[in-house]
Amino acid sequence: MPNSYKSNINLFYLFKIVNSLELTLSIFVLFMLANKLTMTQVMILETIFIICVLLFEIPSGAFADLYGRKLALAISMILISASLVIFGLGSNFWIFLIAQIINSLGTAFSSGADSAFLYDSLKEIKKEKDYSKIYGRSNFLAQITWAISALLSGFLAIYLGYRNLFYITAFILFIGFLIVLLFKEPPINKKIVRKNYLSHTIGAIKFS
Repeated sequence: MPNSYKSNINLFYLFKIVNSLELTLSIFVLFMLANKLTMTQVMILETIFIICVLLFEIPSGAFADLYGRKLALAISMILISASLVIFGLGSNFWIFLIAQIINSLGTAFSSGADSAFLYDSLKEIKKEKDYSKIYGRSNFLAQITWAISALLSGFLAIYLGYRNLFYITAFILFIGFLIVLLFKEPPINKKIVRKNYLSHTIGAIKFS
């Protein structure tokens, strides 16, 4: 059993890298403008994304605590992949708004769930003291991949077009979903009292 949790660590590195292969980074605004949106509308979409992530953060965290980090990460990958497909198919503000809200929900589902999943996996093999080093290393790899993707997306857009980059990125993140399916769910190391969990969640939202 411990060996299965050890495999989580390598899979986690791979997941973080794949999850950072975002080929729409440097062309997102250009794509919006090419679809006749104004800069004001683009900024509205970005603002709505941030607000929705904040709104979904606590409920999605509660979901991960109750039903598992693996499921939360799997849902995250599916939602973000779906949002990218909708972006690729869209051509007006309202379609992009729907895509952005779905994207924000997917982002909220992965926020915190990935780090909690890693910590709980390390705890099962009694290496939780290595958490900071391993999580920091995974973030370093993710940032390097993210930077390369940002540079690469500008060149690829010339040859493949804006829309195809959304479809390709959606496919890449679907691979991330398949990687998540290989994860071994560690037990949650925090006792959860289900009957009071809703009230705790509401209290956390009010506090925020």
